[in-house]
Formats: sequence, C-alpha cells, structure tokens
Amino acid sequence: MLGQADRHDVRDHCGGHALTGPADLETLFRPRRVALVGASADPARTAGLPLRFLRQCGFSGEIYPVNPRASGIGGLPCFPSVAALPETPDVALVLLSATRSIEAVRELAERGARYAIVLASGFGEAGAEGRRLQDALLAAAGPMRLLGPNTIGLVNVTDRVPLSASGALAGSPPVRGPVGVISQSGGILGALLSRLTAAGVGLSKLVSTSNEADLPVAREIVVTDAGTAVAAAETLGSPIVLKILTAAIIHKSDIGGVQTGLDAQTVGSALERMRARLHGAGQPEAGRFLVQEMVQGGLEMILGCRRDPLGTVLLLGMGGVAAELMGDTALRMVSPGRPLTLEQAHALMRELRLWKLLDGYRGCARRDTDALARAVVDFSRLLAHYGNLIAEAEINPLFVLPAGQGVKAADGVLLWAAAEEGRTPCNDGVF
Repeated sequence: MLGQADRHDVRDHCGGHALTGPADLETLFRPRRVALVGASADPARTAGLPLRFLRQCGFSGEIYPVNPRASGIGGLPCFPSVAALPETPDVALVLLSATRSIEAVRELAERGARYAIVLASGFGEAGAEGRRLQDALLAAAGPMRLLGPNTIGLVNVTDRVPLSASGALAGSPPVRGPVGVISQSGGILGALLSRLTAAGVGLSKLVSTSNEADLPVAREIVVTDAGTAVAAAETLGSPIVLKILTAAIIHKSDIGGVQTGLDAQTVGSALERMRARLHGAGQPEAGRFLVQEMVQGGLEMILGCRRDPLGTVLLLGMGGVAAELMGDTALRMVSPGRPLTLEQAHALMRELRLWKLLDGYRGCARRDTDALARAVVDFSRLLAHYGNLIAEAEINPLFVLPAGQGVKAADGVLLWAAAEEGRTPCNDGVF
C-alpha cells in the first residue's frame, strides 16, 4: 500500500518500461476517451461490467464500445472495429480471449492508442504456449503501453475512473482517500477493494500489475443484514460460509463467528443468530458480515510470517482451526530483496509431516504442490519488499486443491508493524 500512489513510478509489467512522467500517469489514470474492445450488451457478463462501472461511477469522458455483432450497447453507438472509432482512445480495455486479444492490441497500436489493459489469462502464467502468446502480444503492442495480461485493471477512485471488470466494484462505491494499492494479484486486489470499502477506508488508486502471482481468493461478498446475505448467497451459489467481519476479532471461529455449509435459504436466519450470539457474549456490535464461497476438496494449510529481532520469518504448515494444536510447521528467514525460489519452496514443504498427504498418501489425491510452491514464492516476494512494514501476517486456511486445480485463500490476518504501538490490526481481509 502506498500513501500517495500517483506520485510513484508505475511499471507496465510486460514491457518493463517505466511510466515516470506526469503526462504518462495523467493519461493512464485520467483518460478522456476509453474504448471497450469486445464489450457485451449484457451488464452481468464480465465483458459488460466495465461500461456498467464507468457509468455507475460517473465517468465524464467518451466511451467507445467495440463489437462487430452489435450496433449499440447501453444506449451508446457500438463500433465494428478499432479502426472505425471516431477518435483515438487514450486507454482501451481489451475484453477478449487470449488469442483474439493479440489482434485487438495490434489494431490499437496501429490506431495510436496510448494504453491497452488486457484482462485475458492464458499468457505467461500458462506455460510454454502461454509465454509464446505473451511474446506475440508484446510484439503486437509495439510502442503502446500494456497493463496485463491477466489483470483486473485499475481503479482511479479519486477521479471516478474504474478501468476494471472486477466484481468487487458491483457493491458500494469505494470511499475516496489517500491510500493507494498496487497488487500483483487481481484476486487479492479485488478482495482488498471489497474489504477496505466496507471498512470505510479511503482509497485513491488501485492497480493490478498482473501475471506475477498465483494465489486466488475464494469469492466473497460483504453484507450487512439477512436480506443482503440471501442475495449474496444466490449470487455465489451453494454451499457458502458466513463470517463476522470486524477488525476487533482476529480468530472468528473461537467466538462462533463462522458458520459453514449454508445456502440462500439458511444464511439469513444464520446471520441473525450469529448477531444475537455475539451480542450475548459481550462482543462488539456486528455491523458487517462476509458471505463467501465454501471451498471444498482442499487440504487446509497456513502460510504466514512474523517479524522478530533477526528479521522476517516465513511459516508454512498445517492450517485450519487445528494449526496451533498440531504444530506441524516449517520456517524460513526472508531477507530484504531476496524472496524464496521455487526450489526452496518445494524443500520447505517436504519438511512437513503433512508432506505425505500433499504427495498423495495411500492412494489419496495428490495435491497441487506446484501451485502451493508458487504461492509461497509470491508471499515471500511480499515479505522481501515490505517485510519491515509487517509485524505479523497469515493466510489461514489456504486450501491446496487436487493436482492441477491450484490453491485458494479463504481468510487472512495482517498486522502492520505500527500496530505494535497500539493500532488496530487489519485482520478482516485477505491481503
């Protein structure tokens, strides 16, 4: 997190070129003309969300939907191609598949667009073929700047410019403030946006730098009462988990602040019972709750850190409510500027008694240890760059799914170093 995001250099991930001048940032964060390449007329679809969010936030510039199969979208004229646009866009959101995005980026570069934000996955994070596609994407972009691919884009809260298809924007509008967020992971950025907005934290700029992390977060929606909880459950589908959402309670399970296996028919009454139970136990008034998809078939682990006099220590071990009871953990020091390697992450796993389960003990499904290793490396990168600012952090549980299905973070705690001096932990969001 940055106190003044717009005063810092931002790098476009693919090209590696610094965006250093005020004019660069002015165009990227405050475009006058935005093209939506591959826009959908359905505001509920991913390709339909950017137009919905731009209007919802009151964007005052020109919006150019591009889709050869539509003459108009949302009351706006729709253009068959980038070449047919009446003016050159400052920024374009490319809402197409990986292969189709390459041609769209080429057309945007030929038209003279300054920036393209490519949302599609299937590039550098997807193996050798994906890396080939990413090289082709870079070649197609030429001198045009890219944000992405595999990004959820950016949100300029200060000037009401959401250049994103993140579902986190579907709820309450973000609160304006001084805090900027740059995240490698789009999932984590979306979770932060939801949680910080619900907590009333003022934001300025949020940017997903893309293709640098593999740590998906369980889908979740912040709610305030039984009615919104039911709507959230209907959106996410069954089964779901209900959690109390407050920075005053770190271990929610200890006080009955978590209930699993719910659905749209049961979540409303469960919320009211949870609220009453917490009130009866003398806990702070519960104003917000979290409705979250229930991750199934995963092995629960914990990935965390603690700062001590020798430096920042990364911890990996058995997670869930039994984490402290079982005590099956492995530790590594993370030095400033020196994150762990994939080889070191795999070695860390093998130190655990849990390793046999990860590796397919007695015919059980082998877990996605490659995805877990990437998550450990990504977490260590966070510590290598910002470890001096963090007193303690953990993702628990981190579900390790069967081989090829990845990992999913379901809850997290982050305690800033300043909190040791009496500030409240930021424990109600996956970080």
